[in-house]
Amino acid sequence: MPRLFPFRFLRRFLRDQRGMTLPMLAFSMVALTAMTGMTIDGARMELVQSKLQFSLDAAGLAAGSTIDTANLNDEVTKYLDANFNGYMGAQITDVTSSVNANNSIITLSATAQLPSTFMDIVGIQNMTVSANSQITRAASGLELVMVLDNTGSMNNDGKLTALKTAATELVTILTGGQGSVPNLWMGLVPFSQAVNIGTGYPSWMDATYDSNLNWGPTAWAGCVDARVTKSPPVQFVPGNASTIDTDITDDPPSVQPFRQYYWPSDTNNCWAYTMTRSRWGTTRTCVGAGTSGATYNVSGGTNGTPSPNAYCPQQVTPMTADATTVTNAINAMTAQGDTHIDLGLAWGWRMLSPRWRGLWGGEMNTNNLPLDYHTPGMNKAV
Repeated sequence: MPRLFPFRFLRRFLRDQRGMTLPMLAFSMVALTAMTGMTIDGARMELVQSKLQFSLDAAGLAAGSTIDTANLNDEVTKYLDANFNGYMGAQITDVTSSVNANNSIITLSATAQLPSTFMDIVGIQNMTVSANSQITRAASGLELVMVLDNTGSMNNDGKLTALKTAATELVTILTGGQGSVPNLWMGLVPFSQAVNIGTGYPSWMDATYDSNLNWGPTAWAGCVDARVTKSPPVQFVPGNASTIDTDITDDPPSVQPFRQYYWPSDTNNCWAYTMTRSRWGTTRTCVGAGTSGATYNVSGGTNGTPSPNAYCPQQVTPMTADATTVTNAINAMTAQGDTHIDLGLAWGWRMLSPRWRGLWGGEMNTNNLPLDYHTPGMNKAV
């Protein structure tokens, strides 16, 4: 009997359940704590991921609203940082962006790391979240006419050079450096004391009036006067305010034609003169065009050369989709003459006015430009 005692004691010990509650409770608390930590950190991850996705979408929309995509990743990162702003202690670790060939689709991705709380107990110190976004850009169309000052004062202090640089940069920004962009049309109206529409629109002109002008050995360069509304119409005379009645309408030439800009010979622009010899020498006297015995001091030029075309600026460029055509015209501008801003603005308006559709020829006629006001998806700007 005494030798069997240890075995009976061992059997009773193994069957006895007293004292098991505490270790089981301890084990359960560890498991519950781990599950609670995972749940809390998991919820934090979802919040951060949602914030990252929202911030990336907003950054893509903001960056995508700019036409120039040369620094797209920098723009996206700037807007993403501003919107995400270290949410819940998370930090953005990577941002990537790319655009397709025609800059219409922007693809974005971002990654952020969130410091863990309870999961740090099991060795997980950081949690990684990511977001992806795609922005499709549907740019509205634009009819743009640049009305640029080509008057003599633009020769001072590098103004004309600065104007050319700024205008060329505008074209580059609008086109994204491409040769053309769908639904983007650009025109150019250089102005001084007149606007040069070119000589290719004879139907726009007052043929009866124009036939009375004597151009001597040169020819009309394409500049036109402001249309006057006095009855009967009178010729514009430089410096004579009584003959000026500003043309402030977009009436097409079928309503009222235009007259050739014609600077008569005077002391400021002596393009025709007579010479008188005496024992004291030769005297040159400026005279009007067509005077018998007059000598013409004209070499056929139109920009600053003495002639009836004095101070006639560069010809306008009707709206075109070709960026190179516009930038070449910008770079060819020269500064001369006085400043009649209203003439430039009036011709900028006419290039945009639907009342002039079908009159400008070239790409404008081919593409039915200018479009009606308030055409959906199309804007107009001077």
